[in-house]
Amino acid sequence: PSHTSGIDRPAGSIVSPPEIAHQILDGTADFYRSLSHLYDWDGLVSGGTFEAKEVVTIMPGMGMVANSFLPLKNSMPYPARADSAGVDRTGPGAGAFSAWHDQTYKTEVDLVAGAELFVDYGESYFTKERGLAGVPFLEDFEWADRVIPDLVRAGVALVGDTAWWAIKDALVENIRRLAALPTLAADLVWAGQVGSIENFLGGNNPRSLDWLATNGYCVDNLDVRRSNLPDAGRGAFARKAFAMDDVLLPLPLLQLRRRDLATGENGGSANQLLLNYCFGDADSSMVLFPYSSTSNFINHSAEHSNARLQWPESDPTNFHQDGWLAESVEDILSQKHAGLMLHVVATRDILEGEEVTINYGKTWEDAWKKHLQEWSPPAGNGPGEYVSAGDLNASESRLKTVFEQTADNYPENVATVCYYRYDREEEEEATKIWNSRQRTEETLEVDGDRALRPGFDSAVYLARLNRTLPIILQHAPAWRKDQFRQLSGVNVRPCKVILRHSAEEEGAGDRYLVRMYNRWNQQDHSSIPTDQVEHYLAEVPRHAIHFVDRPYTSDQHLKGAFRHEMGLPDDIFPVQWRDDYKSCELLS
Repeated sequence: PSHTSGIDRPAGSIVSPPEIAHQILDGTADFYRSLSHLYDWDGLVSGGTFEAKEVVTIMPGMGMVANSFLPLKNSMPYPARADSAGVDRTGPGAGAFSAWHDQTYKTEVDLVAGAELFVDYGESYFTKERGLAGVPFLEDFEWADRVIPDLVRAGVALVGDTAWWAIKDALVENIRRLAALPTLAADLVWAGQVGSIENFLGGNNPRSLDWLATNGYCVDNLDVRRSNLPDAGRGAFARKAFAMDDVLLPLPLLQLRRRDLATGENGGSANQLLLNYCFGDADSSMVLFPYSSTSNFINHSAEHSNARLQWPESDPTNFHQDGWLAESVEDILSQKHAGLMLHVVATRDILEGEEVTINYGKTWEDAWKKHLQEWSPPAGNGPGEYVSAGDLNASESRLKTVFEQTADNYPENVATVCYYRYDREEEEEATKIWNSRQRTEETLEVDGDRALRPGFDSAVYLARLNRTLPIILQHAPAWRKDQFRQLSGVNVRPCKVILRHSAEEEGAGDRYLVRMYNRWNQQDHSSIPTDQVEHYLAEVPRHAIHFVDRPYTSDQHLKGAFRHEMGLPDDIFPVQWRDDYKSCELLS
């Protein structure tokens, strides 16, 4: 499938409903070899990289449906936010749902209605192992645009396809450049007129709205809010009224082997939290993860559900492979792509603003009741002990400096990070070395009380710090909330707040002097040479500094947190998907 905009959108527009983000923490080798490797993102993109030593993120909606075509990338992910949606960690729902939400995407350029939304998977994604080694990059199309006019002038468009294919093979060995050229000789003239990228896409971008209405689904029928159900976190709500039997949402499904969702040695629970968002059956080793927009927010209600799951009666996208319903689990798990889809269908009329729920099944409900009986709150929840990073981000509009924290520290489970784009080659030219000479014992050291006094000069403070390393001081760019490129998750790094002062502009809030550090997984080009300098940034706004939970401390890591897949109704679960199907067949 693909993701297409149904309206005109200026650059900087949000292009999808706020989505959930699933952090896969220290996943098993089998998980990374599963079909998920086609869909997972680096934990940096969602903001979850500090949850564990190794983090990848599954981001349903745009993160799994939108394609990546690097020459026309037009949408950028914006980091998720983490909070508990009002569920206290002493309650049985703690750790049972992803706290990471509000994952959004924004357009990088102006888009017209019908334009396909393309995200950036990175060049490293397009490998031979994924069958994508022949997808051209921008430089390949630029090369094609240079050579195509010469080929047309030479009359190659008239030679016939067999001769053209031989010419292409002789002309270039690079498989990406071969793909950037037209497949048919007769298309050379058109490609020369409209460009090789337009030719590669077949003239199908943008699509007409009539075409989309006939060949696609509307995936913004549901909105995300705090659920009306206890311990459920967030829920999905109807954005308009629906009649009985209306399709509310299509659910493309990613097939996974149940055992691949086991956690690593540091896991608080036996299974990754992703299991709670999968459909399955207790007697089957396969689970199915739904990945359309807002689908992961649909909660359970046994008595008052207003929607059901069913296999599509028709699928305008031709994504659903109905024949797979007759295949075995091993046959489906061996497929190199997803190919199953469910529909969420209204079982009665649904009002605008009403929460949409389905029935997860008796097995799931029995497991939840057992969890309620056995649940005991974790230790360490007294005053001043655990406070989630999400709660602090919501409540702490003014950040404490390192000096203030000596008397009134933040809880041990949190740390501060800063969104700061640093490129070593670019930044070295813009830096100012405040003190590059070796310091002596006579260098003055500034105490915390003096640093907190009004009018304190941070430059003087830095120059007098008793250090042996040089100091780099830079002034932050004019960071505004609409500068989402600066606030991309790939730019996050640990930091410490050194000083605070009020901004000169009225109503602009506090500004901070921050010391920057590197992540443990920092790339070379963005790594501050901390063995040579201490790196400080002045005039940093509050919204560029966030609290994060330290690794292995958030609710997702709680021992005994609820883990269970959602049940598929017996009347639509194929019997051959049960692990004992062959033995039952022999007995019969």
